[in-house]
Amino acid sequence: MNWIISAPAVAEGATSILNDNVVMFYVIHLAALICIVFSVSASMLVLAHVYGLRVPDPINRALGGIFTGGQQQQQTKANGGEFGLFAKRTDLSARFAVYLALADTTWGFSHSIDHLYLIVNGQNPSHAVAKVLGSVVWIFFGYHVLMHACLSLYTYLRVCKNTSVPFGAKDWKLHAACFGTVLVILPVLLAIQGIGNSGYWCLAQLGTPGGAFVFWLLAAVSGFTALATYESNRRVALKLSKSIVQLSGGIRQPSGAILLQPSSGMKVSQKSLPKLPSAMMGGTDSSPGGMPERSNPGNASGQVLSSTASADGGENSHQQHQHHSERSLVASKCLTTLVRTAFLLYVPLTLACSAIAVCFSFNIMEPMCGLFLVVVANLSGFMNARAYFINERRKAGRRARHGQKSSQSGSHL
Repeated sequence: MNWIISAPAVAEGATSILNDNVVMFYVIHLAALICIVFSVSASMLVLAHVYGLRVPDPINRALGGIFTGGQQQQQTKANGGEFGLFAKRTDLSARFAVYLALADTTWGFSHSIDHLYLIVNGQNPSHAVAKVLGSVVWIFFGYHVLMHACLSLYTYLRVCKNTSVPFGAKDWKLHAACFGTVLVILPVLLAIQGIGNSGYWCLAQLGTPGGAFVFWLLAAVSGFTALATYESNRRVALKLSKSIVQLSGGIRQPSGAILLQPSSGMKVSQKSLPKLPSAMMGGTDSSPGGMPERSNPGNASGQVLSSTASADGGENSHQQHQHHSERSLVASKCLTTLVRTAFLLYVPLTLACSAIAVCFSFNIMEPMCGLFLVVVANLSGFMNARAYFINERRKAGRRARHGQKSSQSGSHL
């Protein structure tokens, strides 16, 4: 039994158990499907939390009890406020979680089809079927990667450059750009015979120069997304840290986060501080899933407060300053989580795509490289959901502490 898989092994109608290696056949396909189930389930939990749906109590307890069953949405509506992804005061940052969860979900479902086909059918698909399956995987994987890159770029422009990017009604320009790019490239890849049967899945055609080009292209795009995501979030965190120091002369903890200490007689111009996307400022007491602020017009969209803290400023001024300090600290920690998640997602994906591209350049497939790729490519939904819920627990903790302080303050009146 040969370990290395050559191009003839993926011929039309041949057995899908490549080189009669039954163990690797089931290991790779089952590993991919298990990762897909975890990612799709985690992404659906994100959507359930954003839309205020209830989940079983054991799951809610495992996630820190952050599911409230729509209580926050109902409270917002009862107070005459707007709720929804496209409410007037909602910016794109509040829809990050939804778009990433949808991208991870559609990618997972689309990629499960070719794995199930190869397992159930037991034979390699025809060239026509392989091109259809490969095209579907290409479209949703490309949309998935480009959505990550676009959201990172938006965050950088919004916070570091104070530039608002108009995406049109219901962000149609964003989705059109992501889907449009992969759809424009697809006919070119089909023309150079780049789409087809990869052996353990359908995407790039093994045994053609076009197939190798597809994986080199994916490696380049994944590498760019890794660098863009990491660098944009790093710069956002740096901008936030500098602004926090300007605001209160903070001290840096060993973990790299900023702990704010009020400075007497310090006045900070609002123009010198970044306009943070609302979903990164720790959410609000009435907005689930990172929905934006609706507290008062002077502090809408997570905008940093312009305040003067003086020695005789009074208790209210001190409490306001302390409240904003905590929100800024939560935002800094949330950004750190996003940076780490981007690193853990796209650096391994870039390495895996590069390894497969090298193999395809020699018209071969190495099974362990294939296993590495299916694991890192299909865990993205789980990793993104993990980062989301870590950040949401931080925001929920901040809201709970703020609520306790507000009630205590009220009891002294």
